[in-house]
Amino acid sequence: MKTTAPLSRCLAFWMLAALLGGCASTPPEGRTPIVAREAAEPAPPQRRATRSDIALLIGGEPVTWETLRPLLAEAGGGVVVEDLALEHALRRALRARNLTITEGEIEAARETWLALLSESGVGPEAESSIRERRGLGEHRFRRLLWRNAALRALIDPSEIEVTDTEVGLARRVRAGERYLTSGVIARDAATALAIARAARAHEGGALAGLWIEAGARDLRPFQSVISPLDPAFPDSIRRALPVLERGAPSDAIAVEQGFAVVIVDAVLPPASRTPDDATLRRELTIRKTRLAMERLARTLLDRTEVTRLDPSLR
Repeated sequence: MKTTAPLSRCLAFWMLAALLGGCASTPPEGRTPIVAREAAEPAPPQRRATRSDIALLIGGEPVTWETLRPLLAEAGGGVVVEDLALEHALRRALRARNLTITEGEIEAARETWLALLSESGVGPEAESSIRERRGLGEHRFRRLLWRNAALRALIDPSEIEVTDTEVGLARRVRAGERYLTSGVIARDAATALAIARAARAHEGGALAGLWIEAGARDLRPFQSVISPLDPAFPDSIRRALPVLERGAPSDAIAVEQGFAVVIVDAVLPPASRTPDDATLRRELTIRKTRLAMERLARTLLDRTEVTRLDPSLR
């Protein structure tokens, strides 16, 4: 994202935000799907406003405090600005392709959210607490569903096709050793090494130190199960995992986005049961959809200019 105050949060290739895995799902039994009709887009920046009303400019369009206040009540300024910038870019991309987002597509995004929570062992009763922890109140959650549906509509279908070869690889990954891994990606090697040193010395343990050091630098740590056979993850990390001491931070590992510091939390044995091909194909489709949406979001943000007129929005 082009900006007068660059966003320090970056979109990692293994981002765990479940909504970016959005694809249509079947409504639960007994629930009537919403009729497909054009959904109201998130309110665009207001064009007529006095200078004191304007908080920032996105692509040259003013965003007023009236638009920002309900969103800022749910999340920090930097997060809200990034959300608005992506919405601006998505509106332009949709108009260029003469596409609209229907209420049915937004409902499908919500059903996917609930399905992914369920598959993770989270019941419907816990949804509100999870949304609260992520700053997804009424305003931001609705807008997140719209962004997710818009990204899903804009990706190239060829990007999410799953081949028989990929299904076979997924089966081999399940049958082999895997590593529960925590880590963080820094923009330069010096920062990554500083995080690793601080994590090793942290009195609460390396994992706690890693997360604390990442937070102090406004970086988003990740946790993921990684197989040395899985090409979805950087080759440099996959080669390092088998030789890392369990629970000890790595040195700086070069990846496409910068330099990673990783910790092997646990070595997982091969899966006792492997899903059938249809289940593996569905999981791969969801995963490839998420990655394609992340790539598109990153591309759109990089092309969007943001000018903050108030320093609190940095």
